[in-house]
Amino acid sequence: MTVKANIGTYIPPKPEEAVYSEERHPAVILTKSVKAGQGVLEKGTIVALDGSGLVVPYNPSASDSTANPVGVLVERVDTDKETLGNVLVHGVVFRERLVVKDGSVTADDLKKLASIGIYSIG
Repeated sequence: MTVKANIGTYIPPKPEEAVYSEERHPAVILTKSVKAGQGVLEKGTIVALDGSGLVVPYNPSASDSTANPVGVLVERVDTDKETLGNVLVHGVVFRERLVVKDGSVTADDLKKLASIGIYSIG
């Protein structure tokens, strides 16, 4: 049997939806308790812990614990419906997919992430 086909090089798809890269370094993702009533937190949001130890958006201009990132959300969380979220606490993230609530990601934010073992590429 004769088969006509175009044979070329397979190019794997770029992980358009992924926040993190498993190719560069294995990710460590933990399920953490998220503070209720914050609305929707998008995947890629850099997060911190509030005074009660619950996940909230990282706030670089705060003077409390929320000024210290602890990870990056890998999935969207609607805090009006759920109080658990998957947080990358170690690994490699795509810089352009990071989110800082009420602002944009700065070099200082990336340095803080790197200091806790979360490295950015892209």
